[in-house]
Amino acid sequence: MYIRGLKKDIFRLTLGLFIFLIVIIFLLINIVHISSETSEEKEFKKEVKTLIKDVRLNCNDMKIKGMHHIQTYKLDRGYINGMENTYPSIERGSVSVNDKCDISLLVFSENYMAYKHTSSILFVDKTNYNECKIDGELEIGKTMKCLSQEFYVIDFDDKNITLLSMYTIDPKYNVQDKNNSIKVPFDKENNRNSSNNTYCDNPLYGCNVYDYKDGIFSNGKVTGTVKEESSIKYYVDSYAYKMNLKGFKSVSLLSIDDLKKIGCDLDKKTCTNTTYDFLYSTGYWTGSYYSGSSSLVYQVLSDGTISTNYALYDNYLGIRPVFRIERY
Repeated sequence: MYIRGLKKDIFRLTLGLFIFLIVIIFLLINIVHISSETSEEKEFKKEVKTLIKDVRLNCNDMKIKGMHHIQTYKLDRGYINGMENTYPSIERGSVSVNDKCDISLLVFSENYMAYKHTSSILFVDKTNYNECKIDGELEIGKTMKCLSQEFYVIDFDDKNITLLSMYTIDPKYNVQDKNNSIKVPFDKENNRNSSNNTYCDNPLYGCNVYDYKDGIFSNGKVTGTVKEESSIKYYVDSYAYKMNLKGFKSVSLLSIDDLKKIGCDLDKKTCTNTTYDFLYSTGYWTGSYYSGSSSLVYQVLSDGTISTNYALYDNYLGIRPVFRIERY
């Protein structure tokens, strides 16, 4: 009995020592990580957390006063929605808050990026970027590889390159879907209700504006506020966050102007007249709204047709992001 009890004591002691060592190693790893942070990284993280706190406090204050507070804040080089920015290390980006005071953001400093859509904030060191590579000289229609993902060059100049995803993306895993099989709505049903976004007068069919708009927005027929972003924009931003491309400037969806510039015939509503059949290798949403409605969005179909569809439909259209990066 004595020996059996001794064995139990030794086991408990060994287990306790093992757990203790694991805790010490974990603490040491965190200490090393914290000490390795640059001053810019520390300040950026601090300001991002302060920004989120301030936006949430303001939202809660508005709710106490009985006012819905749905807002998107645009940060750009020292200004937030055109006013002086009190978060100087945050150079650009946007922060959105809904009427439940849930916050999402995508913001940048010179070398860091922060992304939030759920409860956690994800930080990325932009200096650990991923480069895009091309064989030979830049040409429209040539492919560039970024990580394991492939893109077509659709525009470039001395400073910038515009890239179109070769395939639509799988928003669940943030990778290209080589089967082009994942279909999503441009804007989910009632994603932006008309009481908070007065432009979106038919929210059951989705709203056709890709991003939020400052002040009053009009498409020529429908006028009102657009205080929130489309549901598809979240997927596009998430994909860009994962890619972390060198020289990243912006990400969006292909626009009608992009299609026109590359040679599509908008009068005949087709891209089959161009030599670039990759433009209609699958069906996908553009980022352009139809001016006669608050719910219709331009789309490109796999037969080359340019047409419109209600924003909520997800039966045959995918997400095909467009990156604009610096030329290096």
